[in-house]
Formats: sequence, structure tokens, C-alpha cells
Amino acid sequence: MLRVLYVDDDPVNALVVEELLTSHTGLQLTVVEDGAAAMQVAIAAPPDLLLLDHQLPDTSGPALLERLRQAGVHAPAWLLSAHRLAAPPPGFAACFGKPLDFAAFLQAVEHFRLAADRGP
Repeated sequence: MLRVLYVDDDPVNALVVEELLTSHTGLQLTVVEDGAAAMQVAIAAPPDLLLLDHQLPDTSGPALLERLRQAGVHAPAWLLSAHRLAAPPPGFAACFGKPLDFAAFLQAVEHFRLAADRGP
């Protein structure tokens, strides 16, 4: 089962992602609200995929990713942002704007899941 860690302080965004991903068997979603909780969860049980909000109450998504990398968490990371970015920031494999394009997001999740099922 693939472990997905989603970090977002907005309960509506968390609920939307949770609802989108409940249809995907083989995914275990953990949602936390801030960078401190994300560090604890990711170190205790390293995820297979990180979904990071751009602006968190105690840090930013890019800063959190840097801290996670320094702590030895090397899962692929996707940034979810209300800011429209031309490309993902360094270290991120993908960037999704908010509100989410459900079809594009689910397609990316499915592609990730299938690639993980195939292995390295």
C-alpha cells in the first residue's frame, strides 16, 4: 500500500483531496496541518509521496521539503498552491494549482500509483 502524506492547514482542501483519493485502492492518505506535524509523521513512517501546500502556518512547502530531505525523507513531492506557478519549484516533481483540476490531479495520482506498482 502506498503511503501519501498531505500537508495543508485548510480543512476544505484536505477534505477535497481526501475525497478524491478515497476512490484509489492501494493508497493510504495521512493529512496533517503544519510542517512540524509533517516532520514527525514523515520521519516515523516515511511516505511514498508528499503532497505539500505552498503556504503553511509554520513554514512554506519548499522550506518543508528542504527540511524533510535533510532528515532523510526522499519521497517524490508535489506542490499544491493557490499561486499559479509556471513550473514546479526545485525539488518538486509536479505542481498543482488550487482549486485543483480534479481530472489532471487524479490522472497524475494514477500514473504515480501504476509506476510504483511496476517498481524501479
